[in-house]
Amino acid sequence: MEPEEGLDKVIEAIRVCSYYKKVYFTKKDNISSYFKDPEVPVVQWSFGPELIFARLNNFIKRLTTIEVKQIVFNWTVIGVVRRELT
Repeated sequence: MEPEEGLDKVIEAIRVCSYYKKVYFTKKDNISSYFKDPEVPVVQWSFGPELIFARLNNFIKRLTTIEVKQIVFNWTVIGVVRRELT
């Protein structure tokens, strides 16, 4: 796998994880719309997102670190190649 392909996969993983979190918050905010029967009380979720996303947030941080390091590496390689060509 080329470094660019790896970076694309890291960026896609960050995007998917972030979308997963977005869906959670959207569903949580719209929970009342899922209760169609007016006699059934709306039950809000009582667990905090930090309980759900603690590991996912750490994973996203690691992916972001990899992404930044890969971008820096790519720019370093480009700089070396340019110096060698001049």
